[in-house]
Amino acid sequence: MSTSLLDLSNEILQLIGRYVNQDLAIPLPSYGPHWIPRQNLIKPSTSRDISAYRATCRRIRDSCRLEGVHVVVMPSNGLTWDSEISEDMKKAVSRVSFAEGSYPNRFSKITPWLSFIDSMSQLPRLEEMEILGGRPCASHALGMGIYNPQSGDTIESLKRNLNKLQISKSVNGLTNLSSLNIATEQICQSCSIFLIQNLIPLLPNLKYLKILLDIPHNREIWDPVKIFKEPFNKWKEIYEKDYIPLEKIYIQYPYSGKREVWKNWGKVIKICFKLFPKLKEFHITTFNKIRQELNFGTYLICSKMIVNNKSLSSTQPLKGGHLKRWKFEVMNMEDGDWRDSWTFEKMINYLQPPPTIRLFDPVIVIQPGESRPYQLPQNSDQSTNSYDSSRYNGLLMKYENLLIEQITAAAEEMIELVPSLEEGAFWERGIENSYDDWYRWTWKKVIINGVITVETSKKPFILSKDRFKVTSLSRDTLR
Repeated sequence: MSTSLLDLSNEILQLIGRYVNQDLAIPLPSYGPHWIPRQNLIKPSTSRDISAYRATCRRIRDSCRLEGVHVVVMPSNGLTWDSEISEDMKKAVSRVSFAEGSYPNRFSKITPWLSFIDSMSQLPRLEEMEILGGRPCASHALGMGIYNPQSGDTIESLKRNLNKLQISKSVNGLTNLSSLNIATEQICQSCSIFLIQNLIPLLPNLKYLKILLDIPHNREIWDPVKIFKEPFNKWKEIYEKDYIPLEKIYIQYPYSGKREVWKNWGKVIKICFKLFPKLKEFHITTFNKIRQELNFGTYLICSKMIVNNKSLSSTQPLKGGHLKRWKFEVMNMEDGDWRDSWTFEKMINYLQPPPTIRLFDPVIVIQPGESRPYQLPQNSDQSTNSYDSSRYNGLLMKYENLLIEQITAAAEEMIELVPSLEEGAFWERGIENSYDDWYRWTWKKVIINGVITVETSKKPFILSKDRFKVTSLSRDTLR
């Protein structure tokens, strides 16, 4: 006797609904570090299958709750999106994205963000929000005379609404929101800082954060540590808690030749570790907007240990009993001065990472003391090409084996200093004929029979300058 779908119990129908719901397959957070190309995982089509399944009949609709709905706010419907969604659908929204693009100047409110804030209480299951666009910004619009300050359509009206929500300590649509992405280059520097300082205090359960720290226009003195601390200190005052439960943070830091920018880079890392004692994953990426390229965080200079004026061909014991033949130096994290380079131990003592940290990637660029070989252009002589190719492969293998040895030794030293670390990466700048490329070497901690070792990738991930398009890699393998 054949069995139909309706012969199944309500519990089985609900279980089928969970498998049909595509939102459950999307990680939280749905984004990664700034150097990973954006995946556009928040899209309305995600809930198409679960909606079709619930439309089968009344019994399935009653048994299987609609959830995991994604909303993408487009420039064309920036102020009307909430009126176009039914009340039941609003209760099912889990992720919202403000799409890239320029929003019309004729908005009755300065940005679609205010409309979104006004509607937060109607989204009780919202888990993730990303803001990828939203121009014209308030400061630009006001300067251009688009808005009349007397009408209340200014940045002050947005501040007043946000302050009301902060004072209330509870906004239904924000109590479940644990993931916030406001790291977009489409928002001006002033608006980016404004959003960081005013949205974060609204999120009592924030766990994942991606932000863009940038230098505002016409700002001579820039203090990123102060800018970064303000919203989190306000958060602690509002919710009367000693610490913020953040687990993962992705920061884009500005590239600049100004000393005030570089001297604060290490201080931003230090204040992050102090503010977030439960932090598990930390990424900070420096980006040169003018040249549109990734930039280093700090260099790792590798040199052989010298004893009695001789470099060690054998190895020297470390505290843990394993052997060491490499010495490592990094930039002075306190003021960015290379004239006073630091050891790993001094760097860790200064930064004071939390005991929960598992991954630490501030884009440490390794300097192995040798240059990566590169292959000469091919010519018409096949025998010469074969010789050149064989020679190149031999040099490349020798170079990469040296690099792997240094990375493994550096990772082992970091694990000794920070036992909670489980994985990480060291970066390598491209060679002359591909200087805009980056090589990312990953490592992970492995425990075999109670002995801790480091396993380093045999080949690096290659990122090209084309907005760091990853070559032949999936998103999962990048982490």
